[in-house]
Amino acid sequence: MGREEENDDREVMAGVMKTTRYFDEQVRRKRPYIDPQWCLDIMAAPLHRETQPDGRIRF
Repeated sequence: MGREEENDDREVMAGVMKTTRYFDEQVRRKRPYIDPQWCLDIMAAPLHRETQPDGRIRF
């Protein structure tokens, strides 16, 4: 993934949903094949949704 494509992905995610620093810096770095649109699609139509005790939402 080129630097320009990476910046485009961040703009898509930043404009539509909040992500944690961990997700941006660790998960996306280790798994560059993750398409930000996948995250948006899951949030739009989740198969399962669970609110964790600390308030985070697991899809």
